[in-house]
Amino acid sequence: MLGALWTAAFWLIGRYDGQTGKMTQGAWESFALTGARGAGLVLAVTAVAFGLASIGRHTAMALGAAVGVGVLSEIGIRIALTVAQVRFADRWVLSTYVLAWFQKRWELQEWRACNLSASGQCEPDIFIVTWQQSALVFGLGTAVVLAAAIWLMRSRDIT
Repeated sequence: MLGALWTAAFWLIGRYDGQTGKMTQGAWESFALTGARGAGLVLAVTAVAFGLASIGRHTAMALGAAVGVGVLSEIGIRIALTVAQVRFADRWVLSTYVLAWFQKRWELQEWRACNLSASGQCEPDIFIVTWQQSALVFGLGTAVVLAAAIWLMRSRDIT
């Protein structure tokens, strides 16, 4: 909601104190879709935080889990997979899926593989993460956490 108000405010400023003539319908649609993707991710993160707080019976559980996942995903997994020389190690990191969610696709390159092109240059292997894959990862993660929270709440609180 705040994003829509922010966009409307800038549109009004541009309309009455500047120009919006170079902004096409497609650009406005792109802004709207990016805002919708942002709102969707915020809702998913909020649902996961609610689920974790319900599982741990304390709101600090959600913050602790977020810090733990951030440290484990962004540092631990990245280091371990790089040391193990796993191809496309960033494929297993959550930030890659966030980037793909907002950019619609995110391209990972594996420079250790050298594919000679017709001109004799070394070309990397490419792995593309799409926004659909990101939606699947975020959707399944949210569903698993919420299902666990509901099951635990039902088993311990409603008996």
